[in-house]
Amino acid sequence: MTSRSQHFLICQVCHKSKPQRELLPGHLVREELLPLICEKAPDWSSSGYICYACLNQIRTNYIRHQMRKDLGELDDLEQEVVASLENKALLSENIDEEYDQTLSFGECVADKVAEFGGSWRFIISFSTLLVVWIILNTVSILLNPFDPYPYILLNLVLSLLAAFQALQAEMLSDMQKKG
Repeated sequence: MTSRSQHFLICQVCHKSKPQRELLPGHLVREELLPLICEKAPDWSSSGYICYACLNQIRTNYIRHQMRKDLGELDDLEQEVVASLENKALLSENIDEEYDQTLSFGECVADKVAEFGGSWRFIISFSTLLVVWIILNTVSILLNPFDPYPYILLNLVLSLLAAFQALQAEMLSDMQKKG
């Protein structure tokens, strides 16, 4: 087992040596941020690198500057947004959890069925079932197949599955229109 050697490069802003995965090439930095970067690092070159910590700090300063320019003085909510950017904290809540608590039993079951019906596990298992069904009925054609060719029972099962999926899609569409 070989260990990967890490390339360390220098951030042009904080002048610290950091692994390459923690640095962004200078030519990928947005042009709007360049004046703020040049204030902190007058020797800035687009051929160099900037670490994500410095870049995030500069982005925060840019957003603060833009908000002040557009709105004048920042109110409490805007200050909270800027502070969350500086601290890398989340401001939003997970509204999916609140929504999930309002679902009825039937809606929860429908979500689980939809989740499984669109998964690779379902597609692979259902394809395997179809192949086994056809092989069993083709190999045992000489004996007494339970669904001889042209597989009428299999067609019925597939038609029912398609009808259920269409109904499910319609129900999900109605739920999305309501919610």
